[in-house]
Amino acid sequence: MGYYQGLTPASFGQYAKATQSGTYLVPDLDQAQMLKKTPAGYKAYTAEMMTPQGGAVTPDYVIVSAYDHQRQGNSILSIMDKRTGRHLKNIILKGRPHVGGITYDPEHDLLWVCGRKKARAQLFAIKLTYPADQPQKPIQYQYSTLLKSITRASLVSYHDGALWVGYFNIFGDSNVQSFQVSAVIKGREKAGVKLTARNIRSNELKSEQRWQAVDKIQGLTFSDTRAYFSQSYGLDDSWIYVFATTGRPQQFTPEKALLKIRMPAHLEQITLDGNRLYAVFESGAKAYALNAKTRIGRVVSFDIDTLVKEAKQNDDAKAQ
Repeated sequence: MGYYQGLTPASFGQYAKATQSGTYLVPDLDQAQMLKKTPAGYKAYTAEMMTPQGGAVTPDYVIVSAYDHQRQGNSILSIMDKRTGRHLKNIILKGRPHVGGITYDPEHDLLWVCGRKKARAQLFAIKLTYPADQPQKPIQYQYSTLLKSITRASLVSYHDGALWVGYFNIFGDSNVQSFQVSAVIKGREKAGVKLTARNIRSNELKSEQRWQAVDKIQGLTFSDTRAYFSQSYGLDDSWIYVFATTGRPQQFTPEKALLKIRMPAHLEQITLDGNRLYAVFESGAKAYALNAKTRIGRVVSFDIDTLVKEAKQNDDAKAQ
């Protein structure tokens, strides 16, 4: 990653020669055992083109969401041991959502996942205590809520008691909206309730606040004083935009950014855990690997202070 200034020292630090330190191998990129829905019910299915999208970190786990690029099998969550990196299990989700965003809610010990239902944006939550072997059917969700005020739930991040949901937009500004977790949990849609054309509107939840955001956003995460947006599309370099959050800015647009950090192409979700920024790339997937300038089949973590420092120094050097 020499072209991307600061990534190696920020990720590996004193372990720069140990190229696996600070990273987690994304499992099942070539073959994933899962389920496929057929008219006769769910059948075992081997997916050969899984595409990773979202990433979340808990006290015990690093979690990656992925969908079947061939649109046959159900989407999954891959659970890895945070300390050892060992792949522990897969959780099979309902249907084939894009699962572009996942986030850990420590207040309720829930994993929130972006979905789509009845052509509406959706958030659903699961517990991480499901057994490893689930051969019969996908998991049941703890909560599931439709979002009325956003076109699509492309990404999500838990921060300060709220779920911040973003909409990926190619041609113009994206937008980000916040939903109080307490309101989502109270829920308009109860687990197991069948939605119909007659009751779907009464099951939708409106956001409390909205912001403009940079286009092509893939991920969003927060520290106490900063917001970090990942931007990526196609074969071009990705970027992380850094914003101040003091005073809750009304826009997360490029001119408001404190800093831009260059990243390899195909950067998807980013998430902060303490001082480590975890990044998921889809360039390790078969669908993108042949054309990707840099193939990254791992979740890579960076020391955020070092990453920002190196980016600032690089900007200062260019300005001289």
